[in-house]
Amino acid sequence: MTSAATNLEEQILAAHANGDGLALSELYFQAAGVKKMAGETEASAFLLTQAYVFALESGHPIAMQAHAELVALGLAKASEIKYGLVVRQSKAYPVYD
Repeated sequence: MTSAATNLEEQILAAHANGDGLALSELYFQAAGVKKMAGETEASAFLLTQAYVFALESGHPIAMQAHAELVALGLAKASEIKYGLVVRQSKAYPVYD
């Protein structure tokens, strides 16, 4: 792992510890770009999904860009997503529908 990747991971962990959804949406989006450039499509898709969820939750405008990237990867169809909503429930696994 490069020092830049380690730094990004540390920033993500710190943002989680602080409950900073705005920072998490940006950091996950940035991490997705790093994985995309490395040819790691599955990892990029996972990180984009995280960026999208945190952006929706925090009202960050990067949600639109994350959605566009998910569409470009073929994981979503633009016509199928009309709006986004995040519901958090303790002790539950995440569901993306």
